[in-house]
Amino acid sequence: MPIKVTDKHVFFYHEWLSNFWNAPFEYKGRTFFCNEQAFMWEKAVLFGDKVMEEKILVASTPQEAKRLGRKVTPFDKEKWDSVRYQVMLDINYAKYSQVEDCKNRLLDPEFDGHAFVEASPRDRIWGIGLSVTNPNIDDPANWRGRNLLGKVITEVRDRLVQEKNSP
Repeated sequence: MPIKVTDKHVFFYHEWLSNFWNAPFEYKGRTFFCNEQAFMWEKAVLFGDKVMEEKILVASTPQEAKRLGRKVTPFDKEKWDSVRYQVMLDINYAKYSQVEDCKNRLLDPEFDGHAFVEASPRDRIWGIGLSVTNPNIDDPANWRGRNLLGKVITEVRDRLVQEKNSP
C-alpha cells in the first residue's frame, strides 16, 4: 500500500514507515531487524520472561516476533500500556537515527508540517482503524483509532529535524 500525502497528513500502512519493515538497527546493545522485533523483546524484558526474550531475538519475521510477544508471561496490560508509547518512541528513534535510507525518507521536505498517520484498517491503538483507500480518511473525526504509531513517527521526525538544524 503506497503512502498517501494530503495537505495535513502522511498516511501509511506497510512500507518503510511500518514496524514490520526490514531495517536493521542497534538498540540497547542488540541488533534488531525491525521495530516489531525490538518492541516485543522490550515487552518480554519488562515482564521478565527470559524464554520469550530469547525466542524473540532469534525470530526470523516480524509476524513471528509479534506472535511470540503475545505469549509473554506474566503480562500486566496496565503496566504495559503505561510504558508502550515511550518504548515505541525510543525504538523508532533508534531506527530513524541509524538507518540512513529511512532517515532521509523521513526528513523529506514533502512531509514538512504534516502529521503521520498509520492507516491500518484493523489496528485501533497504533493505527486509526481505517484503510488508506477510505474516502473519509483525511478527517480525524472519522478515525476509529488512536494513531499512536503515527504520533511516535511525527515526534521522531520533529526531533530529527531539530537535531539537523541545531549547530
